[in-house]
Amino acid sequence: MSRWTSPAGLPFLAPLTALVERITGGGLTSGTFARSVLVLTAGGAAGQAIAVIASPIITRLYQPADLGTLSVYTSILSLIGVAVSLRFEQAIPMPAEDKDGRHLLAVALTVTVNVGLITALVVLLFGNGIADLTNTPGLMPWLWLLPLSVMAMGAFESLSLWAVRIREFGSIARGKLVQNIAQMVAQISFGLMGLGPAGLIIGDSGSRFFAGGVLSRMLSRKQALLEGVSWSGMRAATRQYGRFAVVASASGVVNSAVGNLPPILYFALGRLVIFAPFGLLGNSIARVYMSRITRARHEDPGSLMGLLIRVTLRLALSLPIFIGLFILAPIVFPIIFGSEWAEVGVYTQILCPALALDFILQTTQVLLPLRFVGQLLAWDIYRMVTALGGMLLAHAAGAEAPAAIAVYSLALCVSYVILFLLSVIVIRRNFPAHAASSTAA
Repeated sequence: MSRWTSPAGLPFLAPLTALVERITGGGLTSGTFARSVLVLTAGGAAGQAIAVIASPIITRLYQPADLGTLSVYTSILSLIGVAVSLRFEQAIPMPAEDKDGRHLLAVALTVTVNVGLITALVVLLFGNGIADLTNTPGLMPWLWLLPLSVMAMGAFESLSLWAVRIREFGSIARGKLVQNIAQMVAQISFGLMGLGPAGLIIGDSGSRFFAGGVLSRMLSRKQALLEGVSWSGMRAATRQYGRFAVVASASGVVNSAVGNLPPILYFALGRLVIFAPFGLLGNSIARVYMSRITRARHEDPGSLMGLLIRVTLRLALSLPIFIGLFILAPIVFPIIFGSEWAEVGVYTQILCPALALDFILQTTQVLLPLRFVGQLLAWDIYRMVTALGGMLLAHAAGAEAPAAIAVYSLALCVSYVILFLLSVIVIRRNFPAHAASSTAA
């Protein structure tokens, strides 16, 4: 079988092709895990490449405080957005029948609209308080965009999970590419106009709407998104997956808090340049992996342990890249982005071990796709208490910022090892047939 050199004949993605093949294993032939991951990653990777190339321009068009304001906005958005559909969207790939998945899509979109309206009411009543609490007065004039961003984010995520269900990974990739390109073009244009933080926030919000419209249009061409949906079917789906949605929402909010509540400016540029690309690849692998886990749960539960181990070991092949980032981050950041960003390079270096284990071990967790959301919530709470609590205690004890962030990073590393052990325990206890054969081997 032939191997791809790059998707769609784009030579600049050849290194990505090699990386994905190395991590996932096997040739990039039709239907393989590696090909699915590459298709899903390619569009987003191209968009991230544009973001990385544009980042030196962004950092010179905007002040660090402007990026801090954007980071506060996106952090608030992430905290709301992670539960904007009450996690009903995460259940879309789970039912055996497409009609049940379609009803879950309708439920998720309905909940998204209602959460957006509630967000609008909160902004109207407490907008000034939010700006004061986050110490970002420049945010207040643009908080009216938050409800729109919430609805756009929720709709895109729900449509993406429907695309995962029907294995339309290419549509997700194109949607993310459109979003990244639109965001960069808008933010650079507004920066040249001297709009300050407003340019960053408007560019972010507008690109989400544009990408959601593009993804909806592409998926509608394949089949009618809400064909055959009824209120009775939506009520049945809500009853069946209600507990999953509530617990998964709580878990998602806690999970998001761990990444979004630490001092924002420390992570803003590191997220854009380093964390975002690996988050993109990890998310792509997780989506294809979730599709495989869900299908195996219905068709071949005995293969779950082997799938977990194989994908985890493949992801571990990325460790040399993280070691390189650990060594080079403090050197490269001030050269590329300017001396005022040198400190962020140090913070990025400290966080590299946690980023590596996040990429390797959180990507392959099985608790959510196997519906063990109670255990996932308990782990998320543990991670939040140890990571954020440790950072706050270190700060209260008078530790400097690098030391406090080191405590945060160490706590995250320990939590990811525990998450992997939980995944192993869940499979062994609930799918004993394969556990026995695995032990015998």
